[in-house]
Amino acid sequence: MIEQSEPLQQILAGYEKVFERDWQSMMAQKLGLNAFSPETDNEFVTELQAILQLAETDMTIFYRQLAKIDIGIGSLNDVHDATLPEPLLNAYYVPEQLTNDNVARIGNWTRCYKARVCKDGTLNYTRRKRMNAVNPKYVLRNYLTQLAIDKAEQGDNFMVNEYWSYCAALTTNNSTKKSMLRSVIEQAVRCFRVALDVPLSRLSD
Repeated sequence: MIEQSEPLQQILAGYEKVFERDWQSMMAQKLGLNAFSPETDNEFVTELQAILQLAETDMTIFYRQLAKIDIGIGSLNDVHDATLPEPLLNAYYVPEQLTNDNVARIGNWTRCYKARVCKDGTLNYTRRKRMNAVNPKYVLRNYLTQLAIDKAEQGDNFMVNEYWSYCAALTTNNSTKKSMLRSVIEQAVRCFRVALDVPLSRLSD
């Protein structure tokens, strides 16, 4: 038993601060912001988390679509809330489930987002490049990865090789995709190697 709890409480208090700091930094990067400003961004990000739960959402697509929004075109006062979120609706699995109030709420958040980015003075190109560097375009599905691992443990590497071939084929389209997917592929391969405890060369046997 630990006789003194104060050292543990200090560690937990320190962890909370570190976690909050790093989480805020992560959200700033995902949103393409220069830095996280708690005075304004805490409420802003809280609302983002709320609208992402209005209907089942593909988070990967959402952040990639958000990067495509043009911040500098037209006055925010000239666009209706129902029109602003159109680029983001592809991220919702069943957009028809969103009510008019939901769409207006997403539009209002999008308006706030554009205003927030304008406050930073970040160019569209810079913001998109920054966001796409931290928000993946493709994500390996856990259940498919597990199926591949299960098969490989039984001596069948077909699914592992299929994963590799699929990702490699995507990288041949253009240099942007190649750079973007390289880290995803490498992460998957590392997972397979750890799970199977075999060298990479054996995955193609």
